[in-house]
Amino acid sequence: MSCIIWGCSNNNPSTADPSVHYYVFPKHPLIAQQWITASGWPPEEIDINVARICSIHFNEDSYTTEVKIIEYMTCYTKVLKYDAVPTLYLPLTTQIVIKDSDPHEELREMIVFASEPDSAPEPKKPPVEPVIPEQDLEKYKHVQTKEQLEALENCNRSIRQNISKLEDNLKSLKESLTNQMEYYKAKDVELSNLHQEYLRSKRAYLSLQEQKALLSKVFSESQIKILSGRKKIYWSNDDMAVGYTIRHLSNKRCYVYLTKKLNIPLPAVSSIKRWMTLKGEGRKGVDNASFKKAEAEAEDEDSD
Repeated sequence: MSCIIWGCSNNNPSTADPSVHYYVFPKHPLIAQQWITASGWPPEEIDINVARICSIHFNEDSYTTEVKIIEYMTCYTKVLKYDAVPTLYLPLTTQIVIKDSDPHEELREMIVFASEPDSAPEPKKPPVEPVIPEQDLEKYKHVQTKEQLEALENCNRSIRQNISKLEDNLKSLKESLTNQMEYYKAKDVELSNLHQEYLRSKRAYLSLQEQKALLSKVFSESQIKILSGRKKIYWSNDDMAVGYTIRHLSNKRCYVYLTKKLNIPLPAVSSIKRWMTLKGEGRKGVDNASFKKAEAEAEDEDSD
């Protein structure tokens, strides 16, 4: 992009100032004609659809300031007026003067005198404002005074502060959530380890039914109840017969050793005596002499 003004340093892209802003020709024909005249080129050599004039040729009165609200922030932008005409750093004004020559000269000599405009120090180039995208200003059309603008700015500042606080709170909540997730993750690992240990211990120990099934191969149901912690039970005839047999084939000390030292659940000697008495009274067809002899031996051993 380059400037159309004749002699401008910005008409060459290689030497143009990148901070300069370029303006298109206005649509109004009269103002466009003034721009063409100021450019120093013949009108037929200028295509106003593509030609541009840079910002250094316009004075401060050619600009106006517009207020734009972008993301709740107030921005001030310099905008070229619709009727602005370039007046600075224009091409040299030329004046042609014809002098009378000597009569012997066949032709007249044309002498061209160039008159420069009033010399003035080169003004500082105005800073180029950043190009701000167009915004919908319908919702800000009620802002007409400086006080309303200040009130809107204060409101925007308060909103930004609240947003900053909310962002800080959100950050704190995210950190707390991360810590809680790590804590529960550690608890899940601990619970998983406990579950695995429970499964191993469950496989290592037999259930009550399995224990009873295993003990039933050696002990009777009444003996299993004694081993399970029951204090008082009712011995069956088979249990009494086993106890009587062991008592009859051994002495008292052997029977006590089995029941007290080895903790083998057997009926007490007194219970065996009562059972022998009851069974002796109702027994028929059995050698009463041998039965009474065994009962007497039991009584003798009990009295020892």
